[in-house]
Amino acid sequence: MLASFVCTALLLSSCDNEDEQPPQSEEPSPNLVEAANEANLTILLDAVNEVPGLSTTLLESESITVFAPNNAAFQDALEANGAEDLDELVEELGGINNLETVLGFHVVPAIAFADDLEEGENTFTTLAGQELVVFKAGQTVTVTDANGSTVSVINADVEIENGVVHVIDGVLMPEL
Repeated sequence: MLASFVCTALLLSSCDNEDEQPPQSEEPSPNLVEAANEANLTILLDAVNEVPGLSTTLLESESITVFAPNNAAFQDALEANGAEDLDELVEELGGINNLETVLGFHVVPAIAFADDLEEGENTFTTLAGQELVVFKAGQTVTVTDANGSTVSVINADVEIENGVVHVIDGVLMPEL
């Protein structure tokens, strides 16, 4: 009888301890700059910093979806434009205003997780004011730019404070 009482007392006290533990809180989502740093999207960050006020605009936007080219995508864009570095690329694009248009073409002022996309073609208006076509087929998501070039989402649904980032394997080009 004493052994039964001790076991019951231990059981009840262990249940009480579980109830007293504070609830586990989720880590806050990183902001866009923190997420880009974590994903080693350094050339993208450098490009955003070239455009006065763009970083602040992106960080303070209520909700955004960013199609973020990885460093290899930017290297390919440099080569395709005969540029050695970001400064030469900006020159090839026609200046900072065109760089801002290119970068704005990678941002949709709404949140679109991959699972939220409709199967098939989805069209979004970007911060650059131009339409971007996102195509979903099962788990595969691709994005087509104004020139008809298609790139793949290689890392989807990176949640940030004010939206989501999808890492892509190419730089999207708007109409300039």
